[in-house]
Amino acid sequence: AIISNPKLDGREIALTHQSVEILKKLNVWQHFSKKSISIIKEARILDGESRYFLNFSHQEIDKENLGYLIPNQLIRRNLYKRLKKLPNITLIDKTECISINTGGQYSSIELSNGKKIKTTLVIAADSRFSKIRLKMGIPAFVRDFNKDMIVCRMEHEIPHKNIAYEF
Repeated sequence: AIISNPKLDGREIALTHQSVEILKKLNVWQHFSKKSISIIKEARILDGESRYFLNFSHQEIDKENLGYLIPNQLIRRNLYKRLKKLPNITLIDKTECISINTGGQYSSIELSNGKKIKTTLVIAADSRFSKIRLKMGIPAFVRDFNKDMIVCRMEHEIPHKNIAYEF
């Protein structure tokens, strides 16, 4: 059950204060241990060999910090736990969307299990490589920057001062 217990994927998600407020309203935020939350006080974006960088500081927004880094796996797991408790949500998994018709007052969706859904709103949240977007003919510009990335958690020998770096 990947959806209920996602694997550790090494990704850390940067959450703004507004995102945290949403997670608090959903009763999800309190399930993250303090140890799993990394505070971001500054963010520096560096470009190649340049010695200049774009800098964001918590002082610019008059807050104690810019935001937080939390493992993607923990966000997904805790959102799923919350979703399962909501009586007005039906989770349909192991099923694919075959087609979408968005003409008229309602949209209709045909699923691979033979069921059809009629709705006033369709939200495609099936990744940046969305099959739904393609089925609906919505174009996207995709550019391969021919770059490699290293995504990892590190233990620092000297204090990092809660500065997040992006190269």
